Amino acid sequence: MYLCPMQTDSSTDHTPSVRVWDLPTRLFHWFLVICVVALVVTGNMGGDMMVWHARFGFAVLALVLFRLGWGFWGGHWSRFKQFDLHPKSALTYVREIQKGSHQSRFTEHHFSRP
Repeated sequence: MYLCPMQTDSSTDHTPSVRVWDLPTRLFHWFLVICVVALVVTGNMGGDMMVWHARFGFAVLALVLFRLGWGFWGGHWSRFKQFDLHPKSALTYVREIQKGSHQSRFTEHHFSRP
């Protein structure tokens, strides 16, 4: 597993670490980034590169199917049941961040965190 630092008091020099990301999840994200970049490049080049464009498209499909399976049977932090997907929770979270009153209760990163 990979380590993700938790937020701590800024006056301390050391940051405790908590194991969050497992290797399959980390590899999924990096391979997805590589494939999306390759899709953009090969799509813009056209011509003979469209064969590679299709191959990268199938790779993205395989990655997404893997992630769906890993979301149900993978590691603790990778499972979908760990995601707080309720709309009310998301709106409350964003409003707290906008007001500056949010106290982090998560160790992972979020799209709306500044």
